[in-house]
Amino acid sequence: MNKTIRKIGLIVGAVAMTGLAAPLLVPLPPLEGTVPPEDLADPDSRFIRIGKLNVHYKRQGDGKPYLVFLHGYLGGCHSFQQILDSTMQRGTFIAYDRPAFGLTSRPMPGDWAGPNPYGLEAQVRVLIDLLDALEIDQATLIAHGMGCKVAVSAAQYHPGRVERLVLISPEVRSQAKPGWQRLFMATPQMRRLGPVLLRNKVIGQVEEILQKGWHKPVLVAPVKRDAYYKILRVDNWDRALWEFVRAMRPDVQKYPPESIRTPTLVVAGGHDRIANTNEIVRFAAAIPQASLALLPDAGHCPQEESPESFLQAMGEYLSMTELAARHS
Repeated sequence: MNKTIRKIGLIVGAVAMTGLAAPLLVPLPPLEGTVPPEDLADPDSRFIRIGKLNVHYKRQGDGKPYLVFLHGYLGGCHSFQQILDSTMQRGTFIAYDRPAFGLTSRPMPGDWAGPNPYGLEAQVRVLIDLLDALEIDQATLIAHGMGCKVAVSAAQYHPGRVERLVLISPEVRSQAKPGWQRLFMATPQMRRLGPVLLRNKVIGQVEEILQKGWHKPVLVAPVKRDAYYKILRVDNWDRALWEFVRAMRPDVQKYPPESIRTPTLVVAGGHDRIANTNEIVRFAAAIPQASLALLPDAGHCPQEESPESFLQAMGEYLSMTELAARHS
């Protein structure tokens, strides 16, 4: 009997060890058809060295105010291209690709020591270092979706650098994984397999943004679709995005509206099926110094679907707050 139990134990142990070892040994399909991010640059693209990152950004206009744009999940500079190209702009418009997205370089595990460079603290640090590198003392931050958390955190930790906030379709609910999932994602097996498993999921997520992010998806032009799918053509996009998701922590992903003390404009599309229009409206009402601009004919990406209406709302807000500042 004891021999039988020992044999069963050995078999179970062997199966378990095989299951743990297999993900570390099985050959993984390579990521094909990708190129260095610089190979995908647009004529107006610029790159600047921020620490170990080669940050991709675009710049239009001149002088004050300085308006810095932060995109959301799976976005990039292209998320604000119509705003950058607009003749309605005044001041300096700067959009950049946050780490893990767009054409900004993607450091791999082993390239860094210390905190994950895709985590929130590192994202805020990149933003502040970018302002320093471009010699911008103070800026208005215009953020979309998940980029809003980076903008809000920058305003909280570096209040002297952030004049105002414009939060477009802020995703109020935390997108971070529960603790047990993050521990599982940190195992050697999942750090190897995870990026491969993520590939097909992200293709679906890009398509979801294009279908659900617009109130009228039929208005999504082919050039816009190509811009969103460009992320799938950059070297190591899957591993970088895996590290970005893995770095999200529930304790820092939420941002209570009452904690926002910077003058703020919240922009919501009237038909936001991703962040939920009603939740955004309630969020804006709870911010002490906030105004709300509701764009009725837009979805989750109003700056792309209704750029003229967005620019008008933002311009009116900037003029109003500048006038108030002069009389304070």
